[in-house]
Amino acid sequence: MWKFKFSNNTFISLSAPDFRFVWIASMGTSGGYFFQQVFIGWVVYDITESAFITAMALALDTLPNLIGAPIGGVLVDRLDKRKILIFGPIYQLMLNIGFGIGVYLDKIEVWHILAFVVLMGCSWILIEPARTAITADILAPERLINGMALIQLAFSITRLAGPVLGGIIIEIFGTPTAIFTASGSQLMAVFMAIRITSTTSLQESLTLRSALTGFTDSLRMVMKTPIIQGLILLSFLGPMILIPFTSGLFPVYIKKVFDLGATELGLMLALIGVGSIIGTITLASLGDLKRPGIVVAVSILLGVVSLVILAQSNGIVMASLGCLLIGICFTGFQTMIGAMLQQAVTPAFRGRVAGLFMASWGTVTLGSLVAGAFAEYQGAPMSTMVGAAAMFIYGAVVIILYRTILQTKKTQTSISPGTLVFPNR
Repeated sequence: MWKFKFSNNTFISLSAPDFRFVWIASMGTSGGYFFQQVFIGWVVYDITESAFITAMALALDTLPNLIGAPIGGVLVDRLDKRKILIFGPIYQLMLNIGFGIGVYLDKIEVWHILAFVVLMGCSWILIEPARTAITADILAPERLINGMALIQLAFSITRLAGPVLGGIIIEIFGTPTAIFTASGSQLMAVFMAIRITSTTSLQESLTLRSALTGFTDSLRMVMKTPIIQGLILLSFLGPMILIPFTSGLFPVYIKKVFDLGATELGLMLALIGVGSIIGTITLASLGDLKRPGIVVAVSILLGVVSLVILAQSNGIVMASLGCLLIGICFTGFQTMIGAMLQQAVTPAFRGRVAGLFMASWGTVTLGSLVAGAFAEYQGAPMSTMVGAAAMFIYGAVVIILYRTILQTKKTQTSISPGTLVFPNR
């Protein structure tokens, strides 16, 4: 029998008060996001009955990340991260309230939904880099993987609860109530962020010149450091392939393949949350891993398997297994890639490297367009199989070209743009 020994310090990072506030605030903002995934997907498909438009609507909020996230990372390194975590959710809840009123009055058209999703997406180009950077500021280096895993756990909890509650609320009380509930979740994030006391001295005042210099420095850092190049390239796997070819097609699977309703849609999304919880607790328990790159590689293989299982599902039971595995593998490479990037740079570049990491989310739109187009003409299962093949080929090529990802040890030293500490390819 296989025996696994886990650390007793699974939740040790939560002993830091400021990290607890960041953690709860993360639950608030991600809770609003996963409510949004349910009511946007349901409303758009109900209006259009188009797999292509539904997949696009579910992914359009990530489009601003492609260009905006690297710029957002530069801003995060020059602005108060705590204030970003306060005013970002305020902006989100105001958008939700306005959109909810429009839905309640039955004045919403498809272009309104698409505009709402894009505007909501603009907030993440600051919120996510700020959250990642302030987590690295608060926690000691040896606790960073634990802390990043616990942040993913916060997302996982809301990924589990949000879709289920969202689907139930839509069926019982209607879509407007679900939207206003998402606003309440974001309000909780505001109250928690206000309680954060940790502050870091700003590296440089924000001017156009300093912003351009900071952006140029971040590009130099990537160009001169193979390990960061490889990690950034791998960061595209989840947003560009795994999400669009799975959860982006869930409304189509539910309505056309399985002939079920909103509650089952929420259940499938929630099962990804269950898998994520399993993955995050496992990573947090393992502690400061010696070879984090191995976890990334294994997670990619597990992702390919999960896509194949979903594509071959002939009912909700088999699809549920695929959803669980999707959550586990997504947590694995997202957590480890994020932690490895933060460990690889000095504090002055934490916001920028987090912004580059977030930029990959801008490709969700591209992936969703491809996934939606395949699903429109070949069906959702065939589209998901295409995603499985793409994920395997892309992941294998990047890991072969950047073998240092597998060789990197936890003791590697942080770098600045002019200092290379990792072996070349």
